[in-house]
Amino acid sequence: MVDLNNKRSEIVRQIEDIDKQIIKIRDDCESEVALLEKKAVALKHDLFKAHQEWIKKHSQSDMKVGKEPFENKNRM
Repeated sequence: MVDLNNKRSEIVRQIEDIDKQIIKIRDDCESEVALLEKKAVALKHDLFKAHQEWIKKHSQSDMKVGKEPFENKNRM
């Protein structure tokens, strides 16, 4: 009976250790995902700003020569 109690205790300890590892990995992954999401938001914001600047630049240059913004040059 003592062997069964020792074996049970060892198995319970191993399960608890694995549970702790799972929690740590989950926490690490969640913080890593949050960091990547934050970087993605910043990059999307940078892309939006760059696109706005591009529109502003090209709209002004098109207006100087009397063109409509985003006029299709291949249209007849």
